[in-house]
Amino acid sequence: MEDWREIYRQRLTTPTEAVKAVKSGDTVVFPILAPPVMQFLLAARKDEVRDVTVRMLAPAIDPGWMRMPDESIFKLEFELFIGDFARFVMDERRGTFLPNLFSLNMKGYDQRDDVKIPEVVFVTVSKPNRAGYCHFGAHHWMQRSYARRCPTVIAVVDETLATPHGDVFIHVSEISHFVELTTPPFGRADFDRAMEQVPDEARKTAWLALAERIPNLQIIGGIAPVIPVVSPDAVAQVLGLSEPVPEADEIARHVNSLIHDGDTIQIGVGEPGRGITNLGAFRGKAHLGIHTELGWPGIGRLWRDGIV
Repeated sequence: MEDWREIYRQRLTTPTEAVKAVKSGDTVVFPILAPPVMQFLLAARKDEVRDVTVRMLAPAIDPGWMRMPDESIFKLEFELFIGDFARFVMDERRGTFLPNLFSLNMKGYDQRDDVKIPEVVFVTVSKPNRAGYCHFGAHHWMQRSYARRCPTVIAVVDETLATPHGDVFIHVSEISHFVELTTPPFGRADFDRAMEQVPDEARKTAWLALAERIPNLQIIGGIAPVIPVVSPDAVAQVLGLSEPVPEADEIARHVNSLIHDGDTIQIGVGEPGRGITNLGAFRGKAHLGIHTELGWPGIGRLWRDGIV
């Protein structure tokens, strides 16, 4: 469309104006790693709306609705992943869990008349390319699927999103409101502010020690909102900076004896699996394939060394 720039200009608005698209009785979707600003602004409308169902996937912040006394304002629904951060809501029986499969999650909307399509979805997209298409960055998940179906699509435009490949694009004409809100780089000053929110001195000390071992603090920018409540030991494990469990060495040797050239491998993020690559589980192998949802420490070296 030749006039996509004009469409973008007309639909560009402020965060405060964008959240006004949510009306009482709506179901609102916040996918994984949803923009925190938009969540806080919607929660701030607690005196303006009623009976809004907020559907979240692995929420990492609480803008207020998880502990809001009046549950007739926001009804909480967790899709696929509750996450440790929000589990207390389910424990207190104040939330609903929506089980789902990526392969089937839109089947109900497309094939049944009695399944309610959410009215609003908040997504994060790149700047439009020269043809007027945005992409969803590395965290595509269900953003494109919801955007195809929800009547109102509110897109936060983040210029820092890495470009992926595949069916990951959406045209500006398919988006109802644009909000330009590029996430600033996460640096030492941001980390120090997060440390001010850590109440436990032992945890704070452990975080400070871990920060000295992280080559670029931007790596943990994605979990910035929850740093005060996340264990630094868990982060160190995910980043491959923790000591492997005692059994990992022997397990890695055993795995090496089972793997043949040309095999396809998958490794999860738990222990001891995530550490066995660095312990030589695939040393000396060739032409391995990877079929996995998540990566693990050492996967880059497997690629570099021609093992994968």
